[in-house]
Amino acid sequence: MSFIKFRKAFTLIELLVVIAIIAILIGLLLPAVQRVREASNRATCANNMKQIGLAVHNYENTFNILPPSRYSGFFSLTNPGPATTANTGDLSLYITLLPYLEQAQLYEKVTTFDVATMAVNDAHPYNVPMVGTPNGKARTAKVKAYICPSDATINSNGTPITNTDWGAVSYNYSYMVFGTSGRPTTYVGTNGYGNSYSAYTLASLPDGTSNVVGFAEKVGGCKNASGNGGNSPAGTAGPGTIDSAGTMVGTGNYANLWFLHWGPDRDWAPYLGPQKGGLWDAPPVVGVYNPASCDNQTISTPHSAAKVLMMDGGVRDINANITRITMNRALVPNDGMPLGSDW
Repeated sequence: MSFIKFRKAFTLIELLVVIAIIAILIGLLLPAVQRVREASNRATCANNMKQIGLAVHNYENTFNILPPSRYSGFFSLTNPGPATTANTGDLSLYITLLPYLEQAQLYEKVTTFDVATMAVNDAHPYNVPMVGTPNGKARTAKVKAYICPSDATINSNGTPITNTDWGAVSYNYSYMVFGTSGRPTTYVGTNGYGNSYSAYTLASLPDGTSNVVGFAEKVGGCKNASGNGGNSPAGTAGPGTIDSAGTMVGTGNYANLWFLHWGPDRDWAPYLGPQKGGLWDAPPVVGVYNPASCDNQTISTPHSAAKVLMMDGGVRDINANITRITMNRALVPNDGMPLGSDW
């Protein structure tokens, strides 16, 4: 006679032990996965900055001048001569870099638009219709090279969480490098904005390309703005505020917009400089994932250190312990001062 052996089933305790072991393994693996993902994001952020640096160098090589911080000389198809209204003005440096970042189609779309096909009040480059963007207009086009994937203040569609009607950028450029020669008006008419060209070529930067910051990380959306533009008094944080413990508790809605420059004194412009006042040369704010904990005029990053793009094309990290004096010297291209030992 043969007996069939039946396998004993798992007991409840054994099942609980197995589940506990699996939970522990997941708990151990998850941080590792997150670290790998964050390392990949940091690498992408650095690569984006290198692409931007290469685009700047290619522009300079083509035109023998660095790209302008602010440019108004775009013409529509129905106005091939000098612009006569504000409709073509106040565009940022990021527009001029598009052809060098494999975005020539977007560049052509916003610089040679047909105003006859647009409503009178909408006849601006940023309102050019564009299929596939969040609001159907060019100003919300997502340019991957302008967005750090770690930046939690930018939605997945490329708009800042503080203003979903525009496209965001995770990097600011230095107004002192790209906009130092004033704002000559190069178009006919009484309305609109002038240009703000750079005074430099790469070779003529007084402090040398390896000692001058051209771009720095700045998260796409912040609820604080220290400066003299928009709605905030010079040197203050507002309408977001700083509490007694020195913690920023913003209530405003500012953003870093890639499309527009909006003058030398506006809190939405994607650049760093004394023209905006406030904390433009302050040490970076690190570990920013909440727009209420950053200043829209200050270098900021979701990482433990902020990345900056030097004018020689190199990318390096700067931490929050750097002094404001050293940060200022790195941002000012013509002070002749050596960088501090904390650089």
